[in-house]
Amino acid sequence: MTDHGSTSDTDDPLVAGHYTIHDLVDLERLRRLFERFSQATGLTIGFLDHPEMNLLIATRWRRICQDFHRCSPAASAGCQRSDHALLNALASPDQPVILTCDNGLVDCAVPIVIEGRHVASLATGQMLLSAPDERIFRAQAQRFGFDEAAYMEALAEVEVVDAQRLKDATAFLGDMAQMISEMGYARLKLRQEVAAREAAVAALQVAEEKHRFFVESASDAVMIHSLAVGGEPGPFLQVNERATQLLGYSHAALSRMGPMDIVAPTHRAHIPEVLHQLQQGERVVFETLLIRQDGDSVPVEISTRLLQLRGVPYIISLVRDVSERQAAHQALRQAQAQTEHLLVQSERLRRGALSMMEDQRRANQEIRRLLAEAAEREFFWRQSQQIGQIGGWRADPVHNTVMWTEGVYDIVELPPDFHPTWNTALECYVPDARPLVLHTLHQSLATTEPFSLQVQVRGARSGQIKWVELIGHPHHAPEGSVDYLMGTLQDITARKHAEAVLRESEARFRTVFDRSPVSILIHDKDDGAVVDANCTAWQSYGLSSLQALKTTFSWMEPPYSTHEALAWIHKAVREGPQSFEWKNRKVNGEVFWEQVNLRPMRLGGVERVLSIAVDITQRKRAENELTAHRHHLEELVAQRTAELAAAKEAAEAATVAKSAFLANMSHEIRTPLNGILGMAHLIRRDGLTAAQAQRMDTLQTASDHLLNIINAILELSKIEAGKFALEETPLRLDVLVSGIHAMLHDRLQAKHLSWHTDIDLRPDALCGDATRLQQALLNYAGNAIKFTPAGGISLRVRQVEEDATHALIRFEVVDTGIGIAPDALPRLFSAFEQADNSMTRQYGGTGLGLAITRKLAELMGGQAGAHSTPGVGSTFWFTARLKKADRPLAVSPQEEGLSAEFRLRRDHAGTRVLLAEDEPINREVTVILLSDAGLIVDAAENGRQAVEQARRHPYALILMDMQMPELDGLGATREIRQCPGYAHTPILAITANAFAEDKALCLAAGMNDFITKPLHPEKLYTQLLAWLSVPNV
Repeated sequence: MTDHGSTSDTDDPLVAGHYTIHDLVDLERLRRLFERFSQATGLTIGFLDHPEMNLLIATRWRRICQDFHRCSPAASAGCQRSDHALLNALASPDQPVILTCDNGLVDCAVPIVIEGRHVASLATGQMLLSAPDERIFRAQAQRFGFDEAAYMEALAEVEVVDAQRLKDATAFLGDMAQMISEMGYARLKLRQEVAAREAAVAALQVAEEKHRFFVESASDAVMIHSLAVGGEPGPFLQVNERATQLLGYSHAALSRMGPMDIVAPTHRAHIPEVLHQLQQGERVVFETLLIRQDGDSVPVEISTRLLQLRGVPYIISLVRDVSERQAAHQALRQAQAQTEHLLVQSERLRRGALSMMEDQRRANQEIRRLLAEAAEREFFWRQSQQIGQIGGWRADPVHNTVMWTEGVYDIVELPPDFHPTWNTALECYVPDARPLVLHTLHQSLATTEPFSLQVQVRGARSGQIKWVELIGHPHHAPEGSVDYLMGTLQDITARKHAEAVLRESEARFRTVFDRSPVSILIHDKDDGAVVDANCTAWQSYGLSSLQALKTTFSWMEPPYSTHEALAWIHKAVREGPQSFEWKNRKVNGEVFWEQVNLRPMRLGGVERVLSIAVDITQRKRAENELTAHRHHLEELVAQRTAELAAAKEAAEAATVAKSAFLANMSHEIRTPLNGILGMAHLIRRDGLTAAQAQRMDTLQTASDHLLNIINAILELSKIEAGKFALEETPLRLDVLVSGIHAMLHDRLQAKHLSWHTDIDLRPDALCGDATRLQQALLNYAGNAIKFTPAGGISLRVRQVEEDATHALIRFEVVDTGIGIAPDALPRLFSAFEQADNSMTRQYGGTGLGLAITRKLAELMGGQAGAHSTPGVGSTFWFTARLKKADRPLAVSPQEEGLSAEFRLRRDHAGTRVLLAEDEPINREVTVILLSDAGLIVDAAENGRQAVEQARRHPYALILMDMQMPELDGLGATREIRQCPGYAHTPILAITANAFAEDKALCLAAGMNDFITKPLHPEKLYTQLLAWLSVPNV
């Protein structure tokens, strides 16, 4: 019988055998252990499942693998081939596997095997066994398109491990793999055993519930009592609901009473004889009279038997109320007697007067009434038989007649019109049972003793084998002879099945308990004595039997005393489950460690303490070795840390020197270049001949080229130093693209190239750094014009994806130029790289534009790339993740197409401004540019003069150079801000220092904006217009 409400063992993958490494180990604890090991040793640790080779734990992963080898499709393919080679080598796990991957690094791995299954692998690697050949790795960087400098820097971080250290590392991996295997195996077996035990307990509970159901559902009263000392009947231990109904007592009242309390005094004399027969192993069936709580008596038939449970005798009795049956029999006897009497009277009166016929009629009516009452009682008796699956029978061997009640017909599955005989009734039993039944019947006839048998019958209709209990006793005729046998036949198949299930579950639990690979002991909760234990427990102490474990207490000390052990047991009883490590000693003196788990539990109604202990001696030994190794590694790490700190200081000093050099170079080049460009602009405005204009264009182009080189070098330096910051302001991509076209218009016309723009955007309200987007697009578009002899240029803008707050925009510049060879494409986005050296000589350029574009794209949350076909053309693209704005940037239609110089002259002519500039040429050029825009300009040659003039005159705006004699621009700004009326006056820095930290210094000193030299007139006018248009200035 299956209990569909219970949980199957196969629900647990560990119990069913369908487990993975996730089910066997605590990955989080392993991760912390490996991280501490990696921090101490500097070695990488990888923990992979099998056969999927998923990386479950990775510590101290090398940057060369994480940022280069695993990120490049070509290099990653080599990694995958190496992974498969490592997996194939682990198929025969006799030794740790050490191999060199396709990308030149050394890896080592060992398998983790549990029950013959390779479930996981433990690996270290990403190391070198000797100093690397840099030529090989530089060639590898070019082959895969890596940034060579960054790749070689990552290579320098790879640790070179000598043979002894590699041997130690592989030995550690082997020990750790063995420890994980043992722990996983122990966890697997423990879970399986616990699941089996829980299933056994559940089966016991189900059996107990079924037993209780059968007892409570019985139509007869069931009463169980013990035997007191001396063989006297003891109190009732258990009664069913039918017993309380029959006697009128409650369960509690009956638990304080015994058989002698309910048997009528007139019927107690035969009780000792019944007890004697029971103690001889006989089943006794007898009738007696019981006294109810209300004082009434009730006749009963009792079928009783003595059972030994765990050496304790119990008497189980089935008590059936036979009041109705006796009443029916009495009624039948009365009816028979009356009938005989009436027949005699009728014979006498038949010859008498007709007046007596009326008396006869009344007598007949009385007979019919009595017979009807007897039939009614018989009906209720049959109903009770059907409920209890029990029937009555009577067998007369002399006349070869057998009578069955309806209950027997139901059990043997024969129709009620079947009339059994002595022989045909015997054929209902299975062949093996017939001799026993026949012998028992004859013996009862011969000895006049009652009997009880448990045998099997076969259902005539279904063919089903059923267990039945055949109970009978001889019936004595008035003269004392036995004239027939009578008794009951009850279907006990369900009870037999329940008993078999109970025996099987008990045997299975004991087998699991004894065969467990971990020690399991059951202690007395008070004195800690061993009540029971499996063989693993007593064998772990070197003892030969469970009895030796129970009687020998010296094994507990030393190292610990029995008092300490008992303290743990009492703590488990008080506080619940306890887990701790315990050092034990075998009888031969050998010391070993165990992980002990204590849990209070109830067994057979008695409180006990369950102890489950796992041998962790190997783990403790490994932990001690690991601790010693860790201390040694900590010393090495401290030494290495000191060396790295010194190297870091040297690197920081070099970085400071580099920054200082770049700042000084920028200042020294931008300062004279500002004068050159400014004078060129002024000369061009005064009118030139054709030859002069051409020479002025050459001067302008050369100056712009020089400025672009300086800007590119400085920007790349700022990006690499992590000091480059992006702005986030509202922008219009259509306006940005139109501006690109306007700036490139002359170059496009000069080469007769067409220009096409294609913008398809859903969100038109975006925020970003318009200057950097324009710079990236100018780099692409300028290159496209440079390398396209004929045809045209297309600029496309598309939205790739979006979420609630951002949109990813893709920009593409497509040309019909000379194209680029496939092997040259990977190098293009590296600093100072072009397709080949001849391009620099033919087309010019520093090779920094594309590198800066890629860096800008990455800073904006995107990527950059290109694809090209030689002779057909190229497509250069980058993506940028831009924030969505609340509303589109408004552009005044009236202002579109008007130059900043025109608007400045229109709106602010006559406005007085102050210029502080120490370099005479730059001062002259700037004064002229400002005057041409209609502004009134006062000039100061240093910061001190600027402060004095600000105190004498009110200025709407101040242009302040940073580096000046006597008082620099920062100091002058601070003093001017203290002057009355200058708290909010715009002060704009004009400087050749173009670094972000320079701008930060200016803003911190109180300046409002930052303009780098050389000055571009239109940009200068735009910034002046913006600040002079601010309200309340």
